[in-house]
Amino acid sequence: MEIKALIIEQLEEDGTLKTLRMSPDYNKPLIVAFAEEYEEDRTGPFHFLDETYEKKYIEHFANMKTRKLGKSFFTKNNEKYNFKSNWTGLPTSRGPLTYYSLLLPQFAIPKKIIITDPHSGREYSKYVYLDNEKNRYVIYLECRSSYGIFDFIIEVEFIISGETFLTSTYNDEKIVNLYGREPDMYQQFSLIDDKNMIQINQIFQGETIMRDKYEAGQVGTQGPNAHSQDMTFNQIWNQDTNNLDLVTLKNDLSTLRKVMEQEASTAEHYSEIGAIANSEIEIEKGNGAKALEALSKTGKWSLSIAEKIGVGIAVVAIKNSLGI
Repeated sequence: MEIKALIIEQLEEDGTLKTLRMSPDYNKPLIVAFAEEYEEDRTGPFHFLDETYEKKYIEHFANMKTRKLGKSFFTKNNEKYNFKSNWTGLPTSRGPLTYYSLLLPQFAIPKKIIITDPHSGREYSKYVYLDNEKNRYVIYLECRSSYGIFDFIIEVEFIISGETFLTSTYNDEKIVNLYGREPDMYQQFSLIDDKNMIQINQIFQGETIMRDKYEAGQVGTQGPNAHSQDMTFNQIWNQDTNNLDLVTLKNDLSTLRKVMEQEASTAEHYSEIGAIANSEIEIEKGNGAKALEALSKTGKWSLSIAEKIGVGIAVVAIKNSLGI
């Protein structure tokens, strides 16, 4: 996978920490793979597919200054260790990925791993790997954000046991398998027009029915709940102007989109996120009717999240756009 920014931290039993930041050189992409993807020698939590970057990692990591963490970030209570850290402003983009990885101390067995958004408190997914070559657990976090920056807080509770390390496991509801694939898939889909996007979404969902797709000649309306695009959204907007303030709607949609980005897992989800973003763009232009038209390409998933997080104006706008 191609990397925009890479942060690698290595924690030791005595509370010391090394931190390495890497980014690609000009005109030379940084490509890495997860530890378990290749059975080859490596020095860290990733395989560097370019020998230049491998050498750079080895050199820089060896010369990195070790920092002793304060009591607010590292404690030991009897046999339990607790580590906490926070990062803000990590650069992100659609396409090349930003990754954070934390190597726990040798023979450390995690008991709890929580990574959250410091703004909303929402817990992020992560990938956790037992590296029996280095005798360390590795935590991977894929950093994705439409705002171009990513913030998070990580908290880890662990014990240290050389006797049970190799037979230990870790699992929780936010564990995912190897990831780093979806953004590439989404980037490819973003080049496809809306009509074909609907077909692709339904292939991924195992559906055969083309939702709201009707072949017709020169007709004014198509599909259930559909109306002439030249008239309907202007009419809806004119009817609901008093209830759909553009500034409030834009704020609601921005909040909704951020939550959706954290929960998205299918191509159809990303399609709906794109519809929300297009609506925000139209609002920026002051075009309420076009904003509603963009929202007509969302669906039940967008509506359910909007209702769940309580963005009331967005709920009204989506329902009106979908004819609900």
